Formats: sequence, C-alpha cells, structure tokens
Amino acid sequence: MTAENELADLRKRVGVTQAIFADFMGVPLRTYEDLEGGRSSIRPVHVRAAQMATLKIAANRNMPDALPAELFGIVNTIINDKIYSPGGWQSHKDLQAQITAATKPAGAAGTRAKDSSS
Repeated sequence: MTAENELADLRKRVGVTQAIFADFMGVPLRTYEDLEGGRSSIRPVHVRAAQMATLKIAANRNMPDALPAELFGIVNTIINDKIYSPGGWQSHKDLQAQITAATKPAGAAGTRAKDSSS
C-alpha cells in the first residue's frame, strides 16, 4: 500500500471528511489534500499523525473495529494494562515495582556515598 493510500485508508476507516481528518492530524486541509492526492511527499511524521488521528477519532466514536491491526494491538495492550518487557508481558504495576527495586540505591535510604576527594 502506498503512503497516500494508507492515509486515505485510515481516514475512511473512521468515516470522516478530509477536513476533519486534517484537523485531527494537526495539518491544514490543503496540506492533507496534497498528501492524500500524492502532490506532496509523505514523511513518517505524517503517517504517525494520521495514526494518532485515527486513534482519537475511533476513541471518540467508540469504534475499535475501525482500527487497523497494528493500532488495535497497541490499544488492546494499553486497555489490558500490559506492557512487553524483556521478561515478557507484564502489568504496568509489576514492571514499575521491578524498575523501582532495580534502581533503589544500595545501603540505607537517604544515605549518600562519601566523596573520596574530601
């Protein structure tokens, strides 16, 4: 799928006009028309903005089925409060506890290592 088609596909999935989609992407309508029409080069930032617009519109309209598989997977992960870490899928709470434990300074709380230069 070309980048132009990807923008149009995302927009059509949520059933909005170019003007509404451009507004959600944060670009002027003319810019969006040029991007979707192939008159301007689509950069990765445009694709990401279109994906964010799709997420926002789908959330506002309660249309999870309108999301492409990649975006649905991200949303599903967030909704289920899971995150992928090197140890596998974990809840945010469990992962935060591991990070806190791993970054806790050695020794008693509130003590500072002495400076060897003094």
